[in-house]
Amino acid sequence: RGFQLKVNNSDGSVIKAYTTGSYNSGGELISIDQTRNIAYVGGYTFGSVNGVSTIGDGDPAGANKYLIARNETNGSTLWTRMENWIRSNVVVQESEDAVYFVDKGNLEKISGSTGQQIWSKQIDNSNYVLSTAQEGGVLLARQSYNNDILIKHFDQNGSEQNSQTIKHTGDFSLESIIDQGKGILLVSGT
Repeated sequence: RGFQLKVNNSDGSVIKAYTTGSYNSGGELISIDQTRNIAYVGGYTFGSVNGVSTIGDGDPAGANKYLIARNETNGSTLWTRMENWIRSNVVVQESEDAVYFVDKGNLEKISGSTGQQIWSKQIDNSNYVLSTAQEGGVLLARQSYNNDILIKHFDQNGSEQNSQTIKHTGDFSLESIIDQGKGILLVSGT
């Protein structure tokens, strides 16, 4: 089963272990809403997770991605969603009670508390790195075809505000972006 461990940071002991409820799954994504004390856990599965069945054709073998919201105060599951194939990290925008991710060609914004879709915007079906934007919304970044990095800012309503291309030489694999505000971005990778 896919699993997540809650670990005591003082001695490394396991406080609690969680599983997805699917024997054929693996855990991958973790993001936290500290304001509401909610953990968002994602991974892949070939079967149902917490009773929620797979959807669509995540890949030819039938795999799907799941996303679980868990109350970290008492450990209860708030909601579980199944997606076709999440192609990004999961980003929490606490001020909006929102979670952003890319699901097989769609930038999705869902309610962090309920898991209900707020909006969906069609984009290229590619892998992305997401980051919260200081002004609200999300930064969406991917490698362009000539290996430059294209970064787009979508506001909380899903409107594209601006974009920027980072040109470089050699091969670059994007790992993360942090928006420091006033147009300053910290970009890391290999």
